[in-house]
Amino acid sequence: MRLLLFLTLLIFKGANYAQDLDNEKNSDSEKEYFSEQIALVRNNYIKKAKRAMWKGHNDSAKKLYKKMVSEELIGTYMDNFNVSCLNTNKCCINDYSKPMILITYASWCVPGKGEIPVINELAERNKDSIDFIVLFWDDRKSARKAAKRLNNDIHFVYVDELKNRYTYTIKMLKHSLGFPKVFSIGSDKKILQIKNTKGLPFYKDLEEAVETNKSFFSKLISGINDYENKLIDSTETDE
Repeated sequence: MRLLLFLTLLIFKGANYAQDLDNEKNSDSEKEYFSEQIALVRNNYIKKAKRAMWKGHNDSAKKLYKKMVSEELIGTYMDNFNVSCLNTNKCCINDYSKPMILITYASWCVPGKGEIPVINELAERNKDSIDFIVLFWDDRKSARKAAKRLNNDIHFVYVDELKNRYTYTIKMLKHSLGFPKVFSIGSDKKILQIKNTKGLPFYKDLEEAVETNKSFFSKLISGINDYENKLIDSTETDE
């Protein structure tokens, strides 16, 4: 009798577990991922942008870019891909469980004036709730040199395209939008914002540059906090 009861419970739990897996798979299959979506829309955008620029309508080309980002890319989910780490043991995007601010740089595209002190300050202040990640497009040697300006509260990772097996995702992320870029991303990996860094010229007053960058990144943090509160409310409602 006890064996029968045990088998019944085991089968019941197994069925529930299988159902949970099916639900998870269905949920994942319904998500639109960044690399897939940009692959669908970028050729049409490039064609229209080139036509606008050829006619001298640079403002129209910029509007096309903003429309593509706001209507087609924001709301997609960040792909999982491998990264090489300098100061963390996290080796792919899905290793991060917190919401994140992902900032992309390269050795030939340095941070603008006022960015580094602001990123350092905000990363330290928000480290318990948000991961600040600097993604550097280059090899380890260049990455180590660039990381010296950032504090230990920032996760510094780099991608060497020659050694990364997620080449398609990397191509879509790096070569379709360019850099530097800032992505604000929820804990569920949903992309909330895609922005250019402020890129202030170096003749700008440092104090003004810092305040401009602080306002820029603080708005992204506020947006993340609002989204995470909605996720919590949604979870509690479902329960």
